[in-house]
Amino acid sequence: MKTRWLLIVAVATLAGAAAWHLRAGMRLSWWEHKLERQFPVAQIDADSLAALLASGQGSLLLFDTRAPQEYATSRIKGALQVDWNMDEARFSRRFGEMVRGRNVVFYCSIGYRSSAMLQELGDYLDSAGVLQAANLRGGIFRWYNEGRTVVDSLGMPTDSIHPYDDDWARLVKQR
Repeated sequence: MKTRWLLIVAVATLAGAAAWHLRAGMRLSWWEHKLERQFPVAQIDADSLAALLASGQGSLLLFDTRAPQEYATSRIKGALQVDWNMDEARFSRRFGEMVRGRNVVFYCSIGYRSSAMLQELGDYLDSAGVLQAANLRGGIFRWYNEGRTVVDSLGMPTDSIHPYDDDWARLVKQR
């Protein structure tokens, strides 16, 4: 419980700092490096994830840790929406059998929520039989900015990407 509270405080602090940095013109790569230092979890880049998805391996499971409205606007095809604040017990009840023997990738807008969740669930994922777990470096923003397809709530390709808010929208390239 204390860890969850600290994560919530960290998110609030990051949000305030983020608004200033985004207005100052910080780039997505700056945020990627910052998050990798803050959350020492395994990372997968967009090229590697795209190759895994293209290979059709059934062992890959994608978790989108963004809010339901973000997920409804756009997502990586096949991703499951999961509340990034979900604790280990709830995650286990909902996804425990599903993750056993699979590779899992968590993502959000840029990697904060997904990295925090991956860090929180790390020991559990190991004990649950997950083969490998990683965060998508740069999140859906990096995925989208590099020209990869996102789909809407009907599974149809879309050029709409949920920006989280007006400040974070500065990190999304318009197509």
